[in-house]
Amino acid sequence: MPDGSAYVSYLFQFQASGGAVPVDRLYRLTLPNLLVIGGVTAETLFAGAAPALGTGLVQINPRIPEVGAGVWAVTFVAGGVASNAPQIFVSDPVK
Repeated sequence: MPDGSAYVSYLFQFQASGGAVPVDRLYRLTLPNLLVIGGVTAETLFAGAAPALGTGLVQINPRIPEVGAGVWAVTFVAGGVASNAPQIFVSDPVK
């Protein structure tokens, strides 16, 4: 995926709120959050409970910032707590 592409990712075992989360509609995270790719903050199009997929699974829809081609660490931070740092491959733009 080149810079500017949007994609869907999921976080497991993440507490999105203090109670039950509705699974029949979108439920955005209420905690302050951000997603960092290769040290650059990404635009987050959606961050919240994954619709119809159950409690503890959070869906993040970011747009890849201009980091250039390569393999980059991805870190999600919510309420001041950072995730582990899986990697994503960013390709050159298709010409």
